[in-house]
Amino acid sequence: MKSRLFIFCMFVFVSLLNANAQQKGFVFENYTQGNGLPSNESYFVYCDSKNYLWIATDQGVVRYNGNKIERFDLPDNVVFKIREDHKGRIWFFSQSGKLAYFFNGVIYPYKYNDQIADSIKKILIVDAYVKSNDEIVIASSYKNYNIQRSGVIESKVNWHDTLPESVNFQINKIGRNRYFTQQKNFYGINIDTVVITLETHEKTFKFLIPCKIDISNQYGCVTTDEKDFYFFTDNKLIKLQANGSFKVVQLPSRILCLYTGKDNTIWAGLLKKGVVILNTNLEIQQNISMLLNKSVSAITNDYEGGTWLSTLENGVYYMKNTHVYNLEGESNLTQRVSRLYNVKDSTLLFANTHGVFKLFKGSVFPFYLKTNEEINDLFIDNHMVFLAGKFKVFKTHFYTLCKIEKLNSSLSKKVAIIQSSKELAQVSKNKYAFLQGQTLAKLDFNSIAGNSAYQFYLPTKSNDLSFKPGMIFSDLKNQVWVGSLNKLYKTNPSLDSLTSLEKVPEYFKKGITEMRQMSNGFYAIGIHFGGIAIMKDSSIIGSIRETDGLLSNSIKYLLPLKDQLWAATVNGISVINFISYQPLKYTITNIGKNEGFYNIIVNQLIPFQDNILAATSNGIYAIENPAQFINRVPLTIPLFINSISYYKGDTTGVTSISVPYKNNRIVIKYSAICFNSPDEILYYYNLDSNDSSWHTITGNELLLENLSPGTYNLKLKAGIPNQHRISTIQELKIVIEKPWWQDNWFRLAAILIFSGFVFSFYKYRITKIKNGEKQKMIQHSKMKELEQTALRSQMNPHFIFNCLTSIQQLIVSGKATDANEHLVKFARLIRKTLEISSRPYIKISEEKEYLSEYLFLEQLRLPGQFEFNIDIADIIDVNKTEIPNMMIQPIVENCIRHGIKELENTKGMIQVVFKQQEKFIICTVTDNGVGRKRTDRYHINSLESQKSYGLEIARKRLELLNETGHQHLFIEVRDLTHADGSTAGTQVVIQLPFKITNL
Repeated sequence: MKSRLFIFCMFVFVSLLNANAQQKGFVFENYTQGNGLPSNESYFVYCDSKNYLWIATDQGVVRYNGNKIERFDLPDNVVFKIREDHKGRIWFFSQSGKLAYFFNGVIYPYKYNDQIADSIKKILIVDAYVKSNDEIVIASSYKNYNIQRSGVIESKVNWHDTLPESVNFQINKIGRNRYFTQQKNFYGINIDTVVITLETHEKTFKFLIPCKIDISNQYGCVTTDEKDFYFFTDNKLIKLQANGSFKVVQLPSRILCLYTGKDNTIWAGLLKKGVVILNTNLEIQQNISMLLNKSVSAITNDYEGGTWLSTLENGVYYMKNTHVYNLEGESNLTQRVSRLYNVKDSTLLFANTHGVFKLFKGSVFPFYLKTNEEINDLFIDNHMVFLAGKFKVFKTHFYTLCKIEKLNSSLSKKVAIIQSSKELAQVSKNKYAFLQGQTLAKLDFNSIAGNSAYQFYLPTKSNDLSFKPGMIFSDLKNQVWVGSLNKLYKTNPSLDSLTSLEKVPEYFKKGITEMRQMSNGFYAIGIHFGGIAIMKDSSIIGSIRETDGLLSNSIKYLLPLKDQLWAATVNGISVINFISYQPLKYTITNIGKNEGFYNIIVNQLIPFQDNILAATSNGIYAIENPAQFINRVPLTIPLFINSISYYKGDTTGVTSISVPYKNNRIVIKYSAICFNSPDEILYYYNLDSNDSSWHTITGNELLLENLSPGTYNLKLKAGIPNQHRISTIQELKIVIEKPWWQDNWFRLAAILIFSGFVFSFYKYRITKIKNGEKQKMIQHSKMKELEQTALRSQMNPHFIFNCLTSIQQLIVSGKATDANEHLVKFARLIRKTLEISSRPYIKISEEKEYLSEYLFLEQLRLPGQFEFNIDIADIIDVNKTEIPNMMIQPIVENCIRHGIKELENTKGMIQVVFKQQEKFIICTVTDNGVGRKRTDRYHINSLESQKSYGLEIARKRLELLNETGHQHLFIEVRDLTHADGSTAGTQVVIQLPFKITNL
């Protein structure tokens, strides 16, 4: 009885349900005073050429880069409009007419603000712009102003005391796709005709439009292609076409702003009615609801495609994109949806805890209401709806496995309700396997009669006592796979045994949650906290994880689509585009919180009407044009250096700075502009041109200090790695000046001083050494000279002894006259000897004269025994060329005593020859005496065998001369022979140094 009452009540409930229209509900972020706005009453939102966002309020303006809101004080903080001129100056137009502009980080009040304050009191600015000649044009709600460069202010107004026939608007082109609108006449009551004059650079159009409008403080014109123009005033939106035609539509409320979207849509911000979106034919898209009950004063897009809407009540709203939205309009659409099913791409079935609902042509209808904890599977097969999950049952009607009920629907006449903790796996036609706790079960609908249900428990035959199945899947060949906490199993065809895969990765122990087979036969396996494994047959060929770009390692659902794999994770959706499988190559595109998937759990993904739908914990989300997400080009992130703080203070806009070594501290502040994912931006810098690595910076401030002197080329960049986005590179040349002790002039001076010191020290040492050597040489020379003198002193007595011996022999022989003559000549020779012996060097002429007298004296002693000849080469200047004294005489003496004197029956001959050879005088003394061998034999035991000191003294003198002058001096004795080998005499060759004198 109770069950019948319940069924009746449910029938009445279903009958009373109305089909509600489905709408697009967009995800917004709201910026208010709590986020840093000066006021929640926002008049204008504007994106400048550098991609900064400016917001004007009744309490001032702010600039926003996605991460930081900067507030600026102006001459008048009630700002209605913000515009940028051709010089890049950002102009602020206020209620009082006082102007200011922002340029290079500084606010500049307009120089003619005092004149403006005297001429303009309070105005409601509709639009304004700055001409290329710096003239300023302002359109207000009841006057137009032209401020010349000289400060002269012209006000233009055309008031009608009587009822005018029309209200006139002038539209002029002022830039690419930008037109400036002015109201040319003003009125105080309603007008039925609007006259619009439109001037482009090519042509002027005039439109007379029968249209009743009320007094409006806002009007304007926008265009998408400069062929069709869209004008608004009051609550009227008018399309002006180049062919002269027009179309007028009336919107639900007064229009405050108009904006053309990138997809050729027209966005109209309304008073207290949010935003209305129209197509180019001015047809309202009824399935879109946006900021209802808000007054939207301005709309703009940022460079990332995000939409910003300023409101008069609650600050600014930011919508990251228009291609991701949730379905609204009916409460069942916005609560948790666990399962979706696409019926021939025209109808969508979706399940929640109340049962199953149908979405058809934008309207929601009840399909099958069944209270449940969670529906885990929903599909239609063989004209039967399969509904698997955890269902609440009544005590009077208890079933544990499956029940078939009738269903009154054009889609199916039966519904199979199956108690299953996971999806079903189709084994064959009408045969399914599923999980019941730790048990694998199967249903054969060929054996089920009528509405009765039969259960078939199949105990698992795995020997793993920890077998806890978490997934069941049937592949393209109807092979059933079962995933447990730590293994992956295959079942046999009869489903009564399991075989685990061998050599599974360690991360499989984290739990298998999903398994799908792609069209090429490869398997994708979702791991609870291990990402995705790719398997061919039974072999794992690779894995995809967070470190590879996946949004999360926790996988909730997998959807294969050709060469794509859509993976629902706990942090959003990752779309994997496979390039190759062996080796595994791919790219990943993420659709996460930056696209609207934030703080929601995705339970399932399906394709539907060229879109991808997601069943989530917050209802159904749609991804329009999914290919746009997959193929989108990563946007370059704008990056700017805001300020450089060093010893000169703060500066901007410079590309090079020079810093003294002692003030070596630089603070560089920079910011990247990113609105949809500012918390994911990372900053990097590179300071060394020879180092290609980039260093990560924490925050948007870089401190450089204690840099070594030199030139640094600082490079800054920003990036979002998981989006493959990078910024332009900002560069700054930093020159750290050298300390005075490292300057080139100081180094040069130091080098010169040091070099001078070294040179002086070197010269000092060299001089000292030279002086020492000189002293040594002087001492040595003195010593040698003393030795020479001593030798000469030894030679003199020797010579005297020989001469006296000769005189003695004359006297003994009774030759008194000869002895007397000999004695006279001897006396003259002694005087000559005394004269030249005091000088180290004598002229060759003196040497010849001396030798001649000596030989003549010897001829007197040995009469008739020998002749002599002294020959001097012509090249020798005998009066200027000097040689060491007393060097030839001992040799000549030896020739007489040991060679000539011993001749028998032969007259002796002594030949003395002087020649010059390079730096030496070669003196050759030749005799035809008996030779050295015979002389030695002859004088053995002879009284005359006394040693010849003369020749020995000459040798020693040559050795001394060699030491003092580093010369190659020598004396050589040669034995002369005849052709028959007999002795022919002796030849003595002596090499002597010489010098030239001018005396």
